[in-house]
Amino acid sequence: MKYWSRYPVFRFLIPFGAGILTNIYAEILPLTVLVTGIIFYLISFLFTTKNWATGRYAHRWLAGIPFYILFYCLGIALAWMHTSSNHNSHFSELKPKDFVVVKIKTVPAKTFSGWRFEAEVKSVRSPDGWLPARGRLLMNFKSDDSLSTFAIGDLVVTSAAPVLIKPPSNPGEFDYAFHMSMKGIYHRCYTDSNSVQVLEESEGLSITGLAVNTRNQLLGILKNRIPDQKELGVAGALLLGYEEWLDPEVENDYAMSGVLHILCVSGMHVGLLYMILGWIFSPMNKIRWLRHLKFLMFILIIWFYSLVTGFAPSIVRAATMFTFVLAGQWLERPNGIYNTLCASCFFMFLFEPFMIMAPGFQLSFLAVLGIVVLQQPLLYLYQPVSWLVFKIWELAAVSIAAQIATAPLSIYLFHQFPNYFLPANIIAVPLTTLGMYIGLLLFAVDWFNPVAAFIG
Repeated sequence: MKYWSRYPVFRFLIPFGAGILTNIYAEILPLTVLVTGIIFYLISFLFTTKNWATGRYAHRWLAGIPFYILFYCLGIALAWMHTSSNHNSHFSELKPKDFVVVKIKTVPAKTFSGWRFEAEVKSVRSPDGWLPARGRLLMNFKSDDSLSTFAIGDLVVTSAAPVLIKPPSNPGEFDYAFHMSMKGIYHRCYTDSNSVQVLEESEGLSITGLAVNTRNQLLGILKNRIPDQKELGVAGALLLGYEEWLDPEVENDYAMSGVLHILCVSGMHVGLLYMILGWIFSPMNKIRWLRHLKFLMFILIIWFYSLVTGFAPSIVRAATMFTFVLAGQWLERPNGIYNTLCASCFFMFLFEPFMIMAPGFQLSFLAVLGIVVLQQPLLYLYQPVSWLVFKIWELAAVSIAAQIATAPLSIYLFHQFPNYFLPANIIAVPLTTLGMYIGLLLFAVDWFNPVAAFIG
């Protein structure tokens, strides 16, 4: 009992996550969840205020059961509310007649036939006239243009009819419809220049617009300073999570060697940024009010970097974790890594419960958990005297721990295992760290052409 009391967030995260999964795989009436939640909330209140079932140590576990069931119901309710198709205002319930007005929510991505982006439905024209609506769409725009005519935040009207994303036709085939439903997207539109028109262009004043503009400027710096296309693609993916320039052959080589995670902006990149910011802001610790400003700037920069790099599940998890770590340091109440990891998951599920089904989130979470649990026991297996050998073994232990934790899920999802992950990571991680620092230095000194040209 005392052991589990050290990890309070974990104890509530399990039923909360189970509730989200229950909503995904089973249909439960909202009224049933509401009544059950209210009943167990009242029971939890009585157990807390009256100290019931806590008089004897043998019965203390009874006091936690109502709380667990309450969090289980909260998980179901939260996931139900985030399912846009459950609401009467969803555009599919309004039977759109011919026109749909949407707002672009993601950066347009290049496809073989044009551009693809996700959009949020704002209104539809139904037989009853224009009606406000909600829901998300996957928009496929057919175009031969090498540059997108759309930008995130643009308000667009299209006459193309939304159609349901079809489930897989063959057994064992990737279920793209289910994958998109976890993003709240059940329909897609196929449009071209004749059936779509921009009603209002984004002014770029939002935080998202500012992040996109910042990323475009940084990509411009890389494009001007790195002439080789393959190196440019690797630099864009490594520093900013931009994969449009990445050569498919290079990506496949990284995947087969087990170091594809290097090209995906993840917790390692946030950790390196954290170390850089810690060194830059270290003089601010000497003055109390500057110390408070330091932590605030720390958190804002980390989250802005997450937004610039595309808000991937792995980097959101890392940014959330570092936020909790920084908050503990700020309040001078540092927490254990397990509580921090569970708290970051709980916080993410509050805003995006279906992230629990994202492979990127699952692998990222398992990798961190594996490193935390297994790295130290692995280090004790072999303790070299040489400092250099110890550092190499330390990197190897991290790689082995992460691979042990993620291998079962990775094999299940992708049906492959990287045989050369260990030597590849021992070489790639230090090089990635060096490349990250050089890239950030390039961004900082781009204004000074001789130095920037040398670095590029």
